[in-house]
Amino acid sequence: EHVTEFEIFGWESSPLKEFLIFTFGIIMAITIVRIVYEKTKMKSIIPESCLLIFIGMITGFIVIISTPNTDQSDIQNLLTFPPDLFLQVFVPIIIFDATYFLNKHAFFHNFVEIVTFAIIGTLMSTSIIGLLMIITSPITKAKLNASESLTYAALISAVDPVAVISIMESVHVNENIFNLVFGESTLNDGVAIVLFNLFKGIDSLGDKSNGEVFGLALAKFLVSITGAILLASIITLIFCMIGKITYKLPNTEPLLFFICALCCYTLADMCLFSGVIAIMTCALISVRYGEYNMQPIQAKTFANLVHMLAQTFESMLFFDMGCQFAFITSQEKEIDFLLAFMNIIFTLAARTVGTIVQAFFLNFRRKKLGEQLTYKDQIILIMSGLRGGIAFALVRSWDIIEDKSKQVVFSTAIVILFTIMVYGLLMKPMIKKLKIKLELDAHTGYEFASVTLVKPIKNVHQFALALLGKKNKFEKWTQKVDLLLQSFVLKKMIPMDREL
Repeated sequence: EHVTEFEIFGWESSPLKEFLIFTFGIIMAITIVRIVYEKTKMKSIIPESCLLIFIGMITGFIVIISTPNTDQSDIQNLLTFPPDLFLQVFVPIIIFDATYFLNKHAFFHNFVEIVTFAIIGTLMSTSIIGLLMIITSPITKAKLNASESLTYAALISAVDPVAVISIMESVHVNENIFNLVFGESTLNDGVAIVLFNLFKGIDSLGDKSNGEVFGLALAKFLVSITGAILLASIITLIFCMIGKITYKLPNTEPLLFFICALCCYTLADMCLFSGVIAIMTCALISVRYGEYNMQPIQAKTFANLVHMLAQTFESMLFFDMGCQFAFITSQEKEIDFLLAFMNIIFTLAARTVGTIVQAFFLNFRRKKLGEQLTYKDQIILIMSGLRGGIAFALVRSWDIIEDKSKQVVFSTAIVILFTIMVYGLLMKPMIKKLKIKLELDAHTGYEFASVTLVKPIKNVHQFALALLGKKNKFEKWTQKVDLLLQSFVLKKMIPMDREL
């Protein structure tokens, strides 16, 4: 209501103001919950994401019980974030954060494995889940058609990097498995979102033959990825060059690269490329060239800002998931529990089959390096298939018939809750049972000191080998490109002891 006459005291509201005040209240409540969670022993009892989902569910049920039916829809709308907000704001920041803090050395050391699990693994998971859903669709209440089944299979194949990090760090798993799982979960999201957008448009190709559909889908997949990489590379390098001018301007440096990241995502999305692949490319280039154009304190400010926003948005996603779970449960007379139960089985089966098959072939390569993926490692890799905010953001943004939408949202929430709760709670006892080497075991005492002290010497040694021509052609070519880019976009060259 707007004030129409002069008043000393009064009340004036609008839909935007109400939405903002509710959003700020939710953020404040989530922040308090996270502070309590970090300062107590709750970390050893329940994953943070599960706690936020439960709080969302409790909030939703309180709203349903305590408010009249006439006011329920208004309050539910305030507690429900717009789907576009998820895709255009939450997802890009979460993905950028995960990629920006990626261990680059470990990523490229396990590059073949990470790319295999992320691309081949996601394709296998989507195919297995999609095929099983098509077969079983007639017995479910949602009755998804073939393209809808494949679309859902793609979104539910998105492994959540934030959930993976939080679980892996809590159990102190060794660095080798941690980097492999984190790299795979980060890159997997990009592939899953490309497939999600691809299958959504398959219905429009109804008059095409199967061969034509496959060819067009493959072309779309390749164009989405390559176009996103090229577009993001050009935009980010331009922003890095601008960063040479803004050096020692503390008010503009962090903002410049924050705008760059969102610009890459939005522009790629507008060009029908993959926004997620674009923002991942932006993050990888920014951390190499953009960060070095900033003063150390501004680089740290930028990193802290991105990390804070990503954690907040992820928490809001889990809270919203709990609210939606409560609202759908109370409103729907016929919940499709069969669909939810089958999807849990399908995701577990797809993850298990994909991990075992890929590990079998990858071990031919890793055997030469003495780093084979044992059956114990494979069990942890299977249990690392945690679903989370990305899958929920995709299902909330999916424009599908309302009745089907509620069923797939409910099913997705159940799958996410199951993977985080069951896998998360079983991970620590499973690691203890299998006697898997932990992070503390991997670097203790003399070993830790050796790794820390030898690393700079190792980098200098690698640089010397490059000068003597002892590196292979790919490494030489990579170094030449790196030095060329440095000369164009950096104020001063990167010291040789800083790894690529």
